[in-house]
Amino acid sequence: MTLLPGVYCFASSAQITGALTLDGGGNPNAVWVFEIGSTLTTAANSSVLFINSGQHRNVFWQIGSSATVGTGSAFQGNMLASASITLTTNATVAGSVLALNGAVTLDTNIVSTCVCTLPYAPVSATVVKTITVAPASDSIAGTAIGATLSPDGKSVWVAGYNGTATPGFVSLVDVASESVGQSIAVGAGPSDIAFTNPGGRAFVTNRYGASVSVVDVANLTVKQTIDLSSIPLQAPFGVVYKGGHVLITTQGSDNLAPEYDIEQNPITLHQAIALPGTSGRPTSIPTGMGRFGNKLLVPVFVVTNTATGAGYPELDVVNPTTAKVVGKASMKRSGSVPEAVVVSPDGKYAYVSLFNSTGGTGGVWVISLDTLSTKTVILTCDTANYGEAISADGKYLLVTGFLEDQVALIDTATDTVDVIIKGGHQPNAIALTNDNSQAFFTNQTDGTVTVVSFSPSL
Repeated sequence: MTLLPGVYCFASSAQITGALTLDGGGNPNAVWVFEIGSTLTTAANSSVLFINSGQHRNVFWQIGSSATVGTGSAFQGNMLASASITLTTNATVAGSVLALNGAVTLDTNIVSTCVCTLPYAPVSATVVKTITVAPASDSIAGTAIGATLSPDGKSVWVAGYNGTATPGFVSLVDVASESVGQSIAVGAGPSDIAFTNPGGRAFVTNRYGASVSVVDVANLTVKQTIDLSSIPLQAPFGVVYKGGHVLITTQGSDNLAPEYDIEQNPITLHQAIALPGTSGRPTSIPTGMGRFGNKLLVPVFVVTNTATGAGYPELDVVNPTTAKVVGKASMKRSGSVPEAVVVSPDGKYAYVSLFNSTGGTGGVWVISLDTLSTKTVILTCDTANYGEAISADGKYLLVTGFLEDQVALIDTATDTVDVIIKGGHQPNAIALTNDNSQAFFTNQTDGTVTVVSFSPSL
């Protein structure tokens, strides 16, 4: 069932079975009010979804007696019940649950909310420039995807292309002048970039070329192209370097993550790691930090129904030396796709961006790495969260919102959104400068990079 904004009245009880979709009609301030005479009940695994800019903060459920949210349900909106409210096992609520005369009973639930206005914040963010890195060519619009700061901190390397069948390129954006310098030709559909330490080589995944371009950073030339089709790996996406090894993730159905020994010449395959689904941008945990210091984190979408594509997000911990999965956390009550992960500098928390374009809540999944359990889910006012970056001290997290054309600045001490930054269309990846005074984020369908200045620095 799909409902437009308005007031809906029920003389006695109301029940939600399956999916209730609220259509905002493109108005983020659209309001829904549900006045229910007695009880509100949701069936197991039911959901309240949004399309066309609807937001949970503008939905109000006035309940005459009690409310029960069924097992595994994903509910959205603000519930005010005269008697009691019960959230059964694994039910989630994006909004609030308020009982006037009875108890609010919880059982392994997540209740989260989002500040979708721009409140006072100690850090101000100002958009200072928009840079075209992938101009249109032969009437084909430019696309900008990955963004990674170079090891010397002087440039942001941006992966871009014009069309999926032609070679792509990496544009070097000079941090000081905020302009495009050199460009390096790579394979088709470059998506992500990782550097070795101290930065002799760069690895660029070519999603539509089923390959990885290995770039000599000193002279900006491709020294080797690694063919992934024989593994087979058809849609390489994320890449991370750790201790002489490079791990590649995929957004295809290959369910593999090949790991390469880069100390060999030419670079050779070490082992292909079997994963339970498609995987997003990975990261590494600092050596000696936390329970899993020196390990890799890989966000994975575990498909449970191949016909519908339904599944849930999982975070896998990988040992880069043995190429084995040594731990995992999952959130089976969420149907969102995990796109990227960053880790706090102390190695205690992982932040996984959740992408949901079908009206679910999305958000940022915060995981305790000590226990591999969910701490909370931060709602960012956009259900389709993509790229991430974390400040050097771990106090601030930046997350791109793909559908609302925004970047959320999150205070990790309170796990709340401090500032919403508006830039170009469909922001994808973020790179922070070494002093944390600026952020460069790609706008996928504009072929541009937005430069943001922070005062004071993050």
